[in-house]
Amino acid sequence: MAMAGNTYSTLLREVWTPHLQTTVFQNHWMFDGSRFPIVKAPPGSTIPSGYEYALTSNTGTYQYDDPMVVPFTSSQIKAYFNKDAFQESARTFNVYRDYLAGGGEPGDFAMEKQSIASATANLLDKVTTTMITDLEGQIDAGDNYSDAGLARATYATLKSYEDTGVGDLALGDLEDMIEALMTHTSYGQNVRSESDLLLLVPRNQLTNISRLETGVAYNTFYNHMNTSSQDMGPMDAGRVFRTKSFEGVEIVVVPDMTTTTILCVHKPDVAIYETRPLTITPKSEAADTELALLTCSYNIVCKRPGNSAKLSAITA
Repeated sequence: MAMAGNTYSTLLREVWTPHLQTTVFQNHWMFDGSRFPIVKAPPGSTIPSGYEYALTSNTGTYQYDDPMVVPFTSSQIKAYFNKDAFQESARTFNVYRDYLAGGGEPGDFAMEKQSIASATANLLDKVTTTMITDLEGQIDAGDNYSDAGLARATYATLKSYEDTGVGDLALGDLEDMIEALMTHTSYGQNVRSESDLLLLVPRNQLTNISRLETGVAYNTFYNHMNTSSQDMGPMDAGRVFRTKSFEGVEIVVVPDMTTTTILCVHKPDVAIYETRPLTITPKSEAADTELALLTCSYNIVCKRPGNSAKLSAITA
């Protein structure tokens, strides 16, 4: 492949950066746009978000020629999230100079690309680990919300459904959580369909869900193997790989989640804010090597945590 230009900085900026943004970042479920949108962050050092609470509706029975009723009243509060930035570095050898001699000759740059790609994967892991930790903190019943420190006891619409003492996971724990969001009594006022929800689980809790022994769908006696009765094809004795959803809610495994937590997220309320996409910059040169600096800035924000839920203190 002919390289763009004949400098290391051009190679990083015009060839590897867009390639790795696509093949590494956008290949991750958090960044592929299928569950949460990626949006540009607003100017400034924070991501602001306004909330209405203590709503009072003054509607009444309408009669012809009646005077207009007094509009509904509400109190308002502002939350904000400090923008996060991440960095990683990679060292490559100056053999690229020989490859680029003469204005950019073809070369595969295998060692250099592998070094930059590995650093990009490490950077992505830092980003996603921080984001899932932030999301676990935003979907909560007790702790303050956002970097503004809003008390959920004061602002009820910011309070998530949460069972804080689950212990051994039971079928009813999951059913009660989804029911709480779908009944619109204290939670889930904007939840209209199970298809708008998403279960985020660590891998060990996916195993626990698959082993639930109440209900035919998850019963260890009914759901333990898969085989073909037509051609006697290969048999799979496992259950976990077929556990893709619960009550119509998709399950996604998140390796960096707290192992004792399950989140039920209302997808329309969640967005990933991009302040800086993947940026790779030459930083220094030493001992026939080049050091590249990789940076990016992303935040995940759940703007209406009252529409989402959490099970915590689950036996791992």
